[in-house]
Amino acid sequence: MTRAGVTCVFDPRYNDERDKSGRNPRVWTIEAETEAVRCLEEIAEGRHPDDFTVQFLYREGDAKPFLWEEDYYRYLKESAESEGTVIPKLHRSDNVVPPAQTHGIEPPAVPLEYIPGMTLAEYKASKRPNIPSAIFRPQFDAISKFGDGGVFHGDISGSNILVSPSEVPVRAVLIDFGRAGLREEGELEEDWTDICRFHRDEMMFVSTLIN
Repeated sequence: MTRAGVTCVFDPRYNDERDKSGRNPRVWTIEAETEAVRCLEEIAEGRHPDDFTVQFLYREGDAKPFLWEEDYYRYLKESAESEGTVIPKLHRSDNVVPPAQTHGIEPPAVPLEYIPGMTLAEYKASKRPNIPSAIFRPQFDAISKFGDGGVFHGDISGSNILVSPSEVPVRAVLIDFGRAGLREEGELEEDWTDICRFHRDEMMFVSTLIN
C-alpha cells in the first residue's frame, strides 16, 4: 500500500510571527525579500560579516522591511534544518523553486507523510466527544524515549498534535519539529538531562491532553 505524501514548505510569507507584531504587522513584499537575499548573498561572498542579530530589528524604532524578511528566512531555515535532522524520515530535505517573480528565495522544504485529520486544539474547540486516552498511549511512549534517543521536541501543544481521522480519531501524531534539537556529540549526560528537563516534552504532552 502506497502512503500519500505532502511536501512541507517553509515559506516566510506564511510565518505566523508576522501577525504577532500588533499594530504594525510585517506585510510580505517581493521587494523586501529580494533585498534580504541580496544582503545574504553579500555575506556569503565575504563582502561583509554575518553579524545579524535580532537587536537590529529594534534599533531606533522600527527596522527596515528587508531586515524582518532576513529574520523570518533565518528562522524558517533553522526550522527546516531541525525537521530534517531530528526525524530520520525527513533527512531528505530540499528546496522548492518558486515561479518567477513570486519569490526572492527558494523556500526550504521536506517531504512528509500525508495524514488526514485535525489538530487536537481544533478537535477540542469543535466540542466533539472526548478521545479515549488509549489513543494517545503510543505517542506518549514514543515521547518518553526522546531523551534516550538524543532528541527533544521543544514545542508540544494542542496545535502540534494531530488526531486522525477527524470524525473518530484512532491515532495521534506529534507534528512540527521546527523547534526540535539533537544531542550534540560529546555532550555530557548531566547537561543533556538538564536540557530535556527544561523542554519537558512528556509533561507538556500530558498537560496538553488534560487541559
